[in-house]
Amino acid sequence: MFEFFQNTLCVQSNWIIENGIISNANYKSDRKRGYAKPIRIGGNGRLALVEYESLRPEVKEKIKKLVGDPYEQAKHQKFIDRILFDQAAIDFYNIHRFGNGETLPEPAKKKYLLEASILKAIDTTIQISKFKITKRRKENQWEKISEIVNTLPSHIYPHNLPKNPRRLQEKYEKFMLDGYVSLIHSNFCNTNSEKLTEASKLWILARWMDQVNRCTSLSQMLIEYNHIADEKNWSKLEAEETLRNYLDRGDVKPLWWGKRYGDAVAKEKFGYSNKTVLPSMRDSLWYSDGTKLNLFYQYLDKDGKMKIGTTKVYEVIDTYSEVLLGYHVSDTEDFVAQYNAYKMAIKMSGHKPYEIKYDNQAGNKKLENVGFLSKIAHISVSTKPYNGKSKTIESIFGRFQMQFMNQDWISTGQNITTKTLKAKGNSEFVLLNKKELPTKDEVIQRYVAMREKWNTAPHPKTGIPRLEMYFNSVNPKTPEITLWEMVDLFWIERQKPVMYTASGLEFTEAKVKYSYTVY
Repeated sequence: MFEFFQNTLCVQSNWIIENGIISNANYKSDRKRGYAKPIRIGGNGRLALVEYESLRPEVKEKIKKLVGDPYEQAKHQKFIDRILFDQAAIDFYNIHRFGNGETLPEPAKKKYLLEASILKAIDTTIQISKFKITKRRKENQWEKISEIVNTLPSHIYPHNLPKNPRRLQEKYEKFMLDGYVSLIHSNFCNTNSEKLTEASKLWILARWMDQVNRCTSLSQMLIEYNHIADEKNWSKLEAEETLRNYLDRGDVKPLWWGKRYGDAVAKEKFGYSNKTVLPSMRDSLWYSDGTKLNLFYQYLDKDGKMKIGTTKVYEVIDTYSEVLLGYHVSDTEDFVAQYNAYKMAIKMSGHKPYEIKYDNQAGNKKLENVGFLSKIAHISVSTKPYNGKSKTIESIFGRFQMQFMNQDWISTGQNITTKTLKAKGNSEFVLLNKKELPTKDEVIQRYVAMREKWNTAPHPKTGIPRLEMYFNSVNPKTPEITLWEMVDLFWIERQKPVMYTASGLEFTEAKVKYSYTVY
């Protein structure tokens, strides 16, 4: 990325763009304004270089924060160029087996591969430099090599090679003598782990996952393990490290993580994530989901006592513009809430979406059963419930809560898993002033006002107000919806017949009684 060319410190132009230090548009603009002076044109295998000192001060500052002093980096660039991909090391660490048949976990393989590549680069440097074999020159040589190795960017080369020049030299000499195996730590998967049988491993796993009679530490488990070892005919363990090595194995950790820390945390850590390419025009993709309406309100219970409550909201969002299209506030995320939210969204849009994504929960299953969701869009896809990463709406609604809802003193704060203090509500203040809380109807009015502010605020990527961005877009795959299509979508036939009596037609739907008489 850095090198001295014609005695001038240069930086690769594609490197500063690809690493997000400067955008391609700003780079071109800087060139026109006299910044980012080109030193070498790219092409035919050459990389384009620009003079480092000609970059804007803020660009240079970003580079320093990312990789440190560029002048030092340039001095060491020749060494970095010698750190090469070592296929032989990969093959060795992939097939390596310990006495108990276990293999190296992936993080260890990556670390040892990197360290082997750096030690081979040291060997190449020594061969090229052709130092005289004198004690004094050898000491100076290893001081310089140690300085280079220790200043390698840690985010690119996360190695654990010794910092001391003498220790680094010993590591190198042992590597050149014994090869790749010399890098594997002597305590890694040591003979203690061989004391674990298949039965004892199952006991350790089950004990660590037990949430009724919790095991709070490895020292507690070690005592319990050794207490039953004679009875089970197991070898006693001397150190907690044996338990830790087993529980931290890459194939074991996913088995117990969710039991100890919750399924949501386990999905976040170990679950596979697909990338969603966001649409480039309106109505290409709508997301819908229900969530807690994070605003407190006051109400009177059946005994006339003042209580504090919250409710729920179901939202339908256009992912292209982030416009909140339709909503429904109710105490339950049911069929009625989803039906009304979609109805409002389509009335506002005037179009049917091309694709919709929704939570695969009870209310949506009812919408699927009556054919409602398949009528709304060409494609309807259910996402995993309680899995925020699978839904873009979670990110959008999270920002809506942070930027607008959390500004109101009646905010409950965001969900219980939030980590930042500014995302948490001040429940103590709310309880002290509960008489000043609005009613449920007033809370809904406040929420509607917040939605309008969000929809008219600038989109974070385009800077254009979201509603303007939405209505200025045209999607040829989503023609306007007609009156009779609205009737077909939102007039739901009652499955049970109604008997006409002397009182007319009477029936109850969703706890509401309806009465009709022919005049």
